[in-house]
Amino acid sequence: METNISEIQGLSSIAESPPAFELEDVSVCFAGANRRQVLNGINLRVPRGEFIAIVGKSGCGKTTILNLLVGLLTPTSGAVKINGKVAIESRHHVGYMVARDCLFPWRRVLQNVTLPLEVRGVNSTERNELARKALEKVALGQCLELFPRQLSHGMRQRVALARTWALNPDILLMDEPFAALDALTRLDLEREFLGLVSERKSTVLLVTHDLAEALAMADRVLVLSEGAITLEQKVPFERPRDPESIMTDTRFPALFKRLRDALHSREIRSSTA
Repeated sequence: METNISEIQGLSSIAESPPAFELEDVSVCFAGANRRQVLNGINLRVPRGEFIAIVGKSGCGKTTILNLLVGLLTPTSGAVKINGKVAIESRHHVGYMVARDCLFPWRRVLQNVTLPLEVRGVNSTERNELARKALEKVALGQCLELFPRQLSHGMRQRVALARTWALNPDILLMDEPFAALDALTRLDLEREFLGLVSERKSTVLLVTHDLAEALAMADRVLVLSEGAITLEQKVPFERPRDPESIMTDTRFPALFKRLRDALHSREIRSSTA
């Protein structure tokens, strides 16, 4: 059987392609009177299309990692790369959704979603079309002319998700995006989000305090404590997923306990140090 050289070269290029993002021995120290080490020698490599969740106590450095990837912070030492390049040079590949919807009250729904596209210089016809499509994806195609005050909390979060999605980012950074929602709205939005991620094969980094949410959504869960990754847990649940049904899977309790114990044991060591 003859070997196809072009096929080998193609496979080689895929194998050698850089990850979606990586942190190489990254440390962050906030200077000042109360100098504080936030991250300490973090190493993280995330292939394209992987869904990562980071869990940990408040103040452990989770959001700092997101801010490094989007270029809002630079590391004290180490390197942060997106697609093999310095993060700040490649941040146009990244969409960042925070816990609060951050909608402008004087702009209508459509205008809120088009805002980041305006900033990037996209012409009005194209940005309106992209925004409409994104709003339809989150079941808000009928709400284009409403103001944020006319929306429920869940609907506002859907607008924020559409605004992030309209940019068509390769990488999605999510900082507790569902935390303030009621349980049913939260499950609905998680389902919608997983569907969008599956459709686009996006790379996602989700920061959450909710261990169940992390297991229901991610391919890999990282426990962060005192600026260090103390546990990496692969999640065995197949895709597509329903966040609600995952919690009834027989494997779920043991995985949940392992994450909880990792957080708790670190807290004990910290309190007795």
